[in-house]
Amino acid sequence: HSLSSLTYMCQHCRALHFLEEKLSRSSNRVPGFSGCRAGGKVELPLFPNPPELIWDLFTGDSRESTHFRQRIRSYNNVLSLSLLGTTETPYRQIDGGVYSFHIKGALYHNHGPLLLIDGERPKFAQIYVHDSRDLDAQVSHRMNVFQDNSLDQMILSTLTQLLQQCNWLVQTYETAGETLRSNPQLPVTLQLKVLNPWDKDPRTYNVPTADEIGILIVGSGDEEFDKRDIII
Repeated sequence: HSLSSLTYMCQHCRALHFLEEKLSRSSNRVPGFSGCRAGGKVELPLFPNPPELIWDLFTGDSRESTHFRQRIRSYNNVLSLSLLGTTETPYRQIDGGVYSFHIKGALYHNHGPLLLIDGERPKFAQIYVHDSRDLDAQVSHRMNVFQDNSLDQMILSTLTQLLQQCNWLVQTYETAGETLRSNPQLPVTLQLKVLNPWDKDPRTYNVPTADEIGILIVGSGDEEFDKRDIII
């Protein structure tokens, strides 16, 4: 079986198709397609424009833009709120071959404690809590993640400021850090609650309606705990 070239454009969204995907009732000269927007019945809003700096880093040809795209995974990692968690399988990498990341079991995001353990450096979400509003300290901790000085301090500083301005999760963690520091002697319990956004599609953003949930309890359940991290 052979297909035509991928050059036939949907008249509604301009997505490219093979001619063989056209609706049977449409002609070869003016083909119609339903796989992308159901024949024009689905109207999707455009993505909002990103901040100008982000757009320049992704599309520009300056030294900073080129460096950012080359190290984009490193910037993403040091600005993350959580760690990718899994159990790796024993695997011997073949010299010269393409690296393969093998896992077993579930793939999940590991969100550790938000409060620092004595003697440890803050990492991931801890940085936002421990050094909230202290831009220089946040950048310093992230620059130390990679010992080869492969990140640009100015780019990292600007990205951190953008997250502080635009990302509600980062703002929430920083507010939690400020609340804890302003009440050092009080047994403050912080909680993040999942609420129904009133202005969003309820079929997409409604909270779960199940009557039962599964909870993993470590220990016998009789132990007392003197502190709590953010509860989701």
